[in-house]
Amino acid sequence: MKKFTSLVGSIFIGLITSYGQDAHLRLCIWDGEWMNEVKNNLNQEDSPFIPARETLLQEADQVLNGGVYSVTFKDITPPGGNKYDYMSM
Repeated sequence: MKKFTSLVGSIFIGLITSYGQDAHLRLCIWDGEWMNEVKNNLNQEDSPFIPARETLLQEADQVLNGGVYSVTFKDITPPGGNKYDYMSM
């Protein structure tokens, strides 16, 4: 789950930073001004956010290089008898 969260976080950051400054402030549910400060701070060598960014990128790369995942990769078949069925416990 941690790897999936990292991947989603990377995608989210990529989407946010790919839009113009005003657009990403309107799109986010977090404090857009704070996110903008963090983004700008990452350009500084002594930024306290660099270790977190590096960890996020490393975990995202591991997930991306981990292979193909499918909803059918289950050890137990759901009660419907079809591996394509979704079941949440």
